[in-house]
Amino acid sequence: MRTMGKYDEAQRFYTQALEKSVDHDILTSAKCTYGLSGVHFLKGNYDEGISSILKAISLYEQLPNNDFDIAQCHRNLGCLYVRKKNHKLARKYMEIALHAYRTIHGEDHPETALMNLNLGALTTETKEYDQAEVYCKQALKSFEKIFHADHRYIALAYCNIGVIYCCLKQYDLSLYYYQKQLEIQQRTIPADSFEFGIAYLNMGEVYEERGEYDQALSYYGKASENFRNAALLPENGAMIELNQHIKSTNEKKNLLFATSIFRKRFLRSVAKTIILTLCMLIIIYWSFLNYNK
Repeated sequence: MRTMGKYDEAQRFYTQALEKSVDHDILTSAKCTYGLSGVHFLKGNYDEGISSILKAISLYEQLPNNDFDIAQCHRNLGCLYVRKKNHKLARKYMEIALHAYRTIHGEDHPETALMNLNLGALTTETKEYDQAEVYCKQALKSFEKIFHADHRYIALAYCNIGVIYCCLKQYDLSLYYYQKQLEIQQRTIPADSFEFGIAYLNMGEVYEERGEYDQALSYYGKASENFRNAALLPENGAMIELNQHIKSTNEKKNLLFATSIFRKRFLRSVAKTIILTLCMLIIIYWSFLNYNK
């Protein structure tokens, strides 16, 4: 029901189920409260989502064999705080979930690996790049053990690591991981998938940061074409970001061109001044010699 976008109906369903189960079935109450938190998340009601998740945790704590359910609650609580831009609390609850997943599943399990990847994305956002690299590379290591070589999670890990290296200004490494992501996508998803556009956008940003503006604009052009084929709307976040990068790159390119012209003219002017000065010195020198004669 939630996946169909009928959020209000889903909310009524969970609320009615809670009213029927109150004081009778703790497990049903916990599940419905957890489900209700998901509806609040999808509707953008993050405070209500947090309140529901905390209630779900208190209910699950009354039940035996509840470690996984509580871990899921902590994971979702972290996601809610990410949406609220409260990175400190988001990290706190994600790390609690990660510790629980490691205890329940071990390191090389999809839940554990995905939480490592999420923490990598979060610490990238907070500019803790060394820690982000550790999280993302651990996720990649686990994904490579769990899944086949072309799995989308491996491509996603490559992408996140590429972002980290771009932020660290290690542009060759960033392009290396973006290229590996792109190669997986080329083998596994349709050519008109918007994910290609995201990859091209990321690679263009690296070239923009390196000052290679023509190369950057080439990748932005590929991203723009892909987004059009994927029917992304102008108000889509990726489209907005792409247009901002195209504008900034063109401005930088034009400024570089203007600066280059100015420098050349300035150097020519300086050269002329030096030549004229030398000529004047020669004239003065010869005048001085003739005067002495």
